[in-house]
Amino acid sequence: MKTAFSFAVDTSAFANLATDLDALAPEVLLRVCADSANAAAEIARADAMTDILSAFNLARPYVAGKLVFTPAKPDGVKPTARVAAPIRGTLLTHFDAQQASTPVTWSNDRILGMGKKFSKWPGWTERKGDAKRGIARDYKAAGMQVQVKRGRTSESGHWFTASLKRGGAAGGNVGVFYRAAGAERAEIRYGPSVYSLFRVNLDENTDRIADTLTLAISKNLDTAIAKVAV
Repeated sequence: MKTAFSFAVDTSAFANLATDLDALAPEVLLRVCADSANAAAEIARADAMTDILSAFNLARPYVAGKLVFTPAKPDGVKPTARVAAPIRGTLLTHFDAQQASTPVTWSNDRILGMGKKFSKWPGWTERKGDAKRGIARDYKAAGMQVQVKRGRTSESGHWFTASLKRGGAAGGNVGVFYRAAGAERAEIRYGPSVYSLFRVNLDENTDRIADTLTLAISKNLDTAIAKVAV
């Protein structure tokens, strides 16, 4: 599911200006409004990305791919630019989830030193580790470490990674899970969604965005009027 934030400019607000100056054709005014909404939306998106990436441990391409910009078209009464993002939380694997490990009690050398030979369970098994998960020989999994906020690491010995039934390049195909004691199913863990981070950023910068839109309108109007006056 996705939701969008809109940046709209109502052309009726400039109707008297266009009439008084007798300069701007309706289609020119629509273009001014569309260009202004697009400029404000793109700047708000770029500023939000900078703020989000400075505070949260996400990759720029990932955040950019989630904040989808749809430009306003110069038609209708209220040309509207939109920035949309999915509401669903972000997989913890996108926050640089790292496999934690700890030494096994019975190392390979200890087993061999006892004169034992490796065999299949229930015999003495060789401690091979797991190269795919970054677990070295003589080590075993000990949960996961993630860094949602930059510089702040969270760790749990009960977290583990597993393949997702649904994934793909956009969502990833591996997630971080947690299984409570006695539970039949493991629960996937998420970090904050790009949508929620973007929404908070917009709420904190309402005045800045309004000023950006106002400046864009003023600049584009001046340019349009100057072209007509020549």
